Amino acid sequence: MSSLPVSKSHTKIGDFLAKIQQVRTPPSATVNWLKSIGFKSSYDQSLLHVLDVIGFRDESKKPTYEWKAFRDKQNAPRVLAAGIRSGYKMLFDVFDDAHLQEDEALKNVLRPKMDVSDDEIGYAVETFNALCSLADFEEISSNGSGLSSIESTRADNGRGRLVIEPNNVEATVPALHIDIQVHISADASEAQIDTIFESMAKHLYGKTAE
Repeated sequence: MSSLPVSKSHTKIGDFLAKIQQVRTPPSATVNWLKSIGFKSSYDQSLLHVLDVIGFRDESKKPTYEWKAFRDKQNAPRVLAAGIRSGYKMLFDVFDDAHLQEDEALKNVLRPKMDVSDDEIGYAVETFNALCSLADFEEISSNGSGLSSIESTRADNGRGRLVIEPNNVEATVPALHIDIQVHISADASEAQIDTIFESMAKHLYGKTAE
């Protein structure tokens, strides 16, 4: 059976993820750390499970590459979308646009896969919806890879590791223009001038005189 997060603190997910961007990345994301940043309710502990499912925390409770990538506010919505696609694969296997589906359609997918009450299924869907409301799925394809900006590769633990790539790599490389000035003495012989230009051709273009 699936172990998707069933969070009664789903209304706090936005504040929680915003806090991740505000505070320093901890050595490990534990209950004590959660309390230290203001999430002290026993229900709030389910937020740590949310981090596990979207790939922001590893099995040793340490923040992952995705957590750190999410701290970049410009890329955060796309990083989150990729994490949601990976963590909620069972929904996206049924609906490529699961983030746009009605609650009942999502519940119908989850009911046979989660050994919990119907109320808890509802909390699971609310948790999913809260995450999706903060994500940008426009550049994320069905396999979790970005159509232009985000590439997802499989890591050893089975999660996709995100690499944020610029849309156009060539556009990010500055053009390089080199001017070469050659000062030749007025009394240089024709042979000396030929030698100078032959040397330039050799070193700049790899060409030798025939």
